[in-house]
Amino acid sequence: MAGITVGIMLIPQAMSYAALANLQPGYGLYAGFVPPLIYALMGTSRQLAVGPVAIVSLLTASALKGQLTETACPGIELAEGVIPEECGFEYLKLAILLSFMVGIIQLCAGLLRLGFLISFVGHPVVSGFTSGSALTIALTQIKYIVGYDIPKGHIHKTVYNLFKDIGNLKYVPFLLGIFCTGSLLGFKQGLVRYPNNKFFKFMQPLGALLVCIIGIGIMYAAPILNTEQFNVTTVGTVNISLKSIYSGSSLEFQDASKLMGNAFTIALIGFMESFSIAKTIAVQHGYGIIPNQELVALGTANLAGSLFSAYPTTGSFSRSAVNNSTGAQTLLSGMVTSIVMLLAIGVLSPALQNLPEFCLAAIVISSVVGLFAYKDAIMMWKVKKSDFLLWIVAFLFTIFFGAKYGLGVAIVLSLLIVIYESVTPQIHVLWSIPNTCHYRHVRQPEKGNFIRGVHIFRIATSSMYFANSNTISVRLEKLMSQVIMEGDISGDVETMVTDNGDHPHSIVLDMTTVETIDTSALKALEGMYKMWFHHRGVQICFANCSTRVLRTMDFARFNKDIVSEEWFFPEVQSAVNSSHDDDDDGSSIPIGILENSYQQSRTKIEIRRQSHPIDGNNNIDATTMRRRSEYSARTA
Repeated sequence: MAGITVGIMLIPQAMSYAALANLQPGYGLYAGFVPPLIYALMGTSRQLAVGPVAIVSLLTASALKGQLTETACPGIELAEGVIPEECGFEYLKLAILLSFMVGIIQLCAGLLRLGFLISFVGHPVVSGFTSGSALTIALTQIKYIVGYDIPKGHIHKTVYNLFKDIGNLKYVPFLLGIFCTGSLLGFKQGLVRYPNNKFFKFMQPLGALLVCIIGIGIMYAAPILNTEQFNVTTVGTVNISLKSIYSGSSLEFQDASKLMGNAFTIALIGFMESFSIAKTIAVQHGYGIIPNQELVALGTANLAGSLFSAYPTTGSFSRSAVNNSTGAQTLLSGMVTSIVMLLAIGVLSPALQNLPEFCLAAIVISSVVGLFAYKDAIMMWKVKKSDFLLWIVAFLFTIFFGAKYGLGVAIVLSLLIVIYESVTPQIHVLWSIPNTCHYRHVRQPEKGNFIRGVHIFRIATSSMYFANSNTISVRLEKLMSQVIMEGDISGDVETMVTDNGDHPHSIVLDMTTVETIDTSALKALEGMYKMWFHHRGVQICFANCSTRVLRTMDFARFNKDIVSEEWFFPEVQSAVNSSHDDDDDGSSIPIGILENSYQQSRTKIEIRRQSHPIDGNNNIDATTMRRRSEYSARTA
């Protein structure tokens, strides 16, 4: 039942989206036939409904805009974006070629296991781009409802042309278009408010088909509407049949280079849209989605679709939701949907010529309204301003400069933000939680105490490497200077020293989050250690180093030639204890005793600083030897 329902829903949507791509509506039925069948054989999502969608259709129209030359299509330069009827086949060949290229790109990406690249395009970029595309798509459909032509252009030009010629408004298509759009939106909203209502459950997936049937009936009953007086335009002759579906011989690759950039864009957006839908539904049912297999499945679907007159396709939000809600549990529903589309291709062609275009426009507008994610923008403004910046950049560039530029600029900006956050990690100031051995960031709600003479900093990054090592070094040096020279850390805590103004004798670096470290970072730590230990008498200790970090330090002899192994500890508490009493075994010591041993600890640190040269290999006492043995046992 799920496959039949989705198939009935897909028939009017496929025609609407094909028109959005500037193709004859009937070719949308081709795109809804083969791709769902191929995905059903190879995909990993049991509920994903593959076929024509609004965003990819818009990108297809954008990609093919201006690609037809005057030689291939006489009169195209004077057509102002409208594809002349005699050029329809040439335009279709470009759409088929684009589908072939998108399929090859997705298939190769899947075979090369590049599915992880989706991580570089975050939700703010996708949401902003989708919202901008939704607004652009809706504006392109307005002309079929108002009854007069609106020259294509960016949003400001479209809005200007819409109101400039408002006096040419045709009331019949306007009223009928508003009624159809309002009805479809009403069915959707009704299901949201009354999810158990049987009427809305029935009308939500079948409403679009009902609108088309009513529209065709009106045109049969009143053919006078299809005249210049009323200007209710129809789809016209639809030349589709099972005999003409194969298009493998129509593939011509001389224009491939001109479509390459757009093919990559469509391949990326198509995969992102499909994967996000599949993952969301899979979580509800408790199974996993394999990104690379999804790429292979979508790529093969587009590749095979191009051999049967299909333009690029991907997973659909609305149809997947209906497929899920009507009980689809296996990929068999996709096969059933393909059978429904096959029947539509063989039977519906004669009836489609009287389908009013305002019906298709109503279907498109009602479908994309839900994609305008303004609530996401509001949430991002409250949660993280950089996410809101990405959303608004993607949105504005999409509506003013086109989908390709909107996506490209937003992705570049998001990568710049990733790089910035990677090279500027946070340094957290920690304090002790009373009556425990735990240490927390001073910004956390729990109240704590600073330990006299010892200050603890956590390097909050997963990797210390060449790009961020200098920033970490500068920030740590600034924090240490504020502690020792000024007695506080501005913006983090009010004071970091005791009431009598004593300065710290030890710094503990908590390396809990650091998983990797390179030679540049080791050089930066070496410079800090030499400055603070040998010139200022402050001992630097390392706590919670991972096995990988310790191994890297061992290979570089950092823990032998620079910092003695005795100053590496498995936990912060051990480092704090050792900083106060070198003769203790590192077990828990009450904070009160640590406070009382402050002066003795400073004296011991100073003696050790004077007796240990920079190479850390001379004058090693019994305590140092014991701790080196313990360190070797921990890292063995």
